[in-house]
Amino acid sequence: AVGFDITSRKPAPIEVPLPNQTFDLRISHGMKTLNGDGALTVKWGAAVTIVAHDALTLTESNDISWQCRNLISLLVGEQLSLREISIIAADPAEAPTYERDLSRVYQQVGKHDHKDIHPQLMLLPYGMIKDDFASMVAKWFERSQQTVLATDIFFGSQSFQSPAVNLKFLTASQSVESYHRSLGTG
Repeated sequence: AVGFDITSRKPAPIEVPLPNQTFDLRISHGMKTLNGDGALTVKWGAAVTIVAHDALTLTESNDISWQCRNLISLLVGEQLSLREISIIAADPAEAPTYERDLSRVYQQVGKHDHKDIHPQLMLLPYGMIKDDFASMVAKWFERSQQTVLATDIFFGSQSFQSPAVNLKFLTASQSVESYHRSLGTG
């Protein structure tokens, strides 16, 4: 019998402090191994956590989640969808490490027909932009309120199926026009 050893490890979480925002971001990785029929499959996943500086409303949390999804979709180069949103609340009356899961607010099912995207196929994989990642995230959120119409038009159009080319071109043009207007450059 021929054998071999495999070693894998999870990358350290990516911490993105955003002092000018009401939150910080943390991206943590998960690893799941499936073993069977003489094969080993390793699947990687990532979770984006919004770490609030103070209490956030559900509307604020939802808006931040939407903008995180949009930013990462742009970096990956493929439309992403949220699999689930969980809210974890720290209880100020307890020790600072105490957290309890309030509820699973949203879980999307059935829109994950596409295969996972290999880093070689990503537009801007993290390894390529890791030195600039924190400043990219900070700039994205500094401008997110100003450009909400442009991003909503652009990302809202990405799931259109028919006649995709004409409609996607039109909405991309409208989102660029809206973004340019939001800059107030005339």
